Amino acid sequence: MIIILPCFFTSVICTNFESPSQLSSLLPPLPPLPLIPSLPPIIPELLNFTDQRLALVYPIINAFKNTITSDPLGITQTWVGSDICTYKGFYCDRPPDNQSTVALASIDFNGFQLSAPSIDGFIDQLPDLALFHANSNNFSGIISPKIANLKYLYELDISNNNFFGPFPTAVLTMNSLSFLDIRFNSFTGSVPPQILKKTLEPRRPLH
Repeated sequence: MIIILPCFFTSVICTNFESPSQLSSLLPPLPPLPLIPSLPPIIPELLNFTDQRLALVYPIINAFKNTITSDPLGITQTWVGSDICTYKGFYCDRPPDNQSTVALASIDFNGFQLSAPSIDGFIDQLPDLALFHANSNNFSGIISPKIANLKYLYELDISNNNFFGPFPTAVLTMNSLSFLDIRFNSFTGSVPPQILKKTLEPRRPLH
């Protein structure tokens, strides 16, 4: 390779360079390139669920978790990852309609002191739920009539919370329900006489 430079500048060396190495020997060394920090992966880690039924309820649990405004015992810190059956307060079992699958069967939040403005859109969206205990928390809002769609729910304890509104008449149509405790809330109006015709278990001691 031949490089031609004007020779009337005293600072220019006029010569022929046969190779790039001859030219590079006359140039000052380049500064090292700055290190580029590694970036987090663009695609988040995929979650592997042991059963499709657990995968379906995962976003419902996660959405409810994001509504919790107070968690003094750090309960929701365990609600991470795909192993829903190890979340504190969540219990899995084989549903009656398919003994070969695993589903979220019961929730026990008793005494967790959690606060949330509502449980609407949470328990009524868990199709395999058979038991929901949540006494002594700070849950509020009304009880959605969609709770009547939970065909396996047989125990419902939401006592000692801040629920309000009229008596949740949806429970009257739930033939599977055998235990109901809604005391110590702020429900208004009269108790429907139909509730006296339901066969419910007597009050059990809290655990």
